[in-house]
Amino acid sequence: MTSKQQFNIFGQPLELCSLQPKTGFNRTGTCDLDKQDAGLHSVCAVLTPEFLRFTRSKGNSLQGLKIGQQWCLCINRWIEALHAGVAPPIIGKSTNIHVLNFIPKNVIKPYVI
Repeated sequence: MTSKQQFNIFGQPLELCSLQPKTGFNRTGTCDLDKQDAGLHSVCAVLTPEFLRFTRSKGNSLQGLKIGQQWCLCINRWIEALHAGVAPPIIGKSTNIHVLNFIPKNVIKPYVI
C-alpha cells in the first residue's frame, strides 16, 4: 500500500468508500491506488441493478454485492458502463483524483452524488 496521502476528484483528502462490504484493492475501504493494482480500483460507485447486470455480462459478477452498496470499481469498467449507458453514480469524495486522467470532469459531473 502507498504511504502517500491520496486525493478525491475535488482535490480534497480521499474519503472512505465502504467498510460494509470492505472495498478497495487492498480492502482498506478506500479507493486508493497501489502500484500492484493493475485494474485501478479508483471509482467509488453506488451499485445499480443495470450496472450489476452489465458487469455480470462482461464476466465479473461481483458476487455477493447488492444494489445500493458502494464499491471501488476499476476505471475501465466504469468507462465501459458509461459507453453502454449503464454507468452507476459516483461518490465524489471517495473517488480517486486519478480517474480524471481517464475521464474529463465534465463527463463525470452528472454521475457524482
